[in-house]
Amino acid sequence: MERIDPFIEATKAKLAGLERELQKDPRWKQAELLREVLKRFAAEGTPAPSDGGSPGETGDEDATHKEIRAFLTHRGFTQKKTILTHLQSKGLMKDADDPKKALGKRLWRMKDAVEGDGKGNYRLKPSKAASGDTAA
Repeated sequence: MERIDPFIEATKAKLAGLERELQKDPRWKQAELLREVLKRFAAEGTPAPSDGGSPGETGDEDATHKEIRAFLTHRGFTQKKTILTHLQSKGLMKDADDPKKALGKRLWRMKDAVEGDGKGNYRLKPSKAASGDTAA
């Protein structure tokens, strides 16, 4: 029977404990989500969608836009408050002075991809290709 080196055993145990701790951090979950998004787009050979944001966006804003897309992908119209609660649970939008107003601005920047119903609910716009609409 082969004996495992105590150093390797201790190192594996330390790594497993550290990973368990890091998984509680919202940034870990955000990184996992971003890895999944990249994996999906790479697997499909599909370019990442443009969200209509400005070139000077911060990394947090870019992550927020990606999280909004991911969250709304499997939902219909969703209340802005629900979207905000979800983003905050992922560790996003936590530094905004007025999170509702900041989310409104971000949703507006995504106007090519997100639409509102005028009642504070938002969803991803149906793609023109999916609807058969070829007009620009």
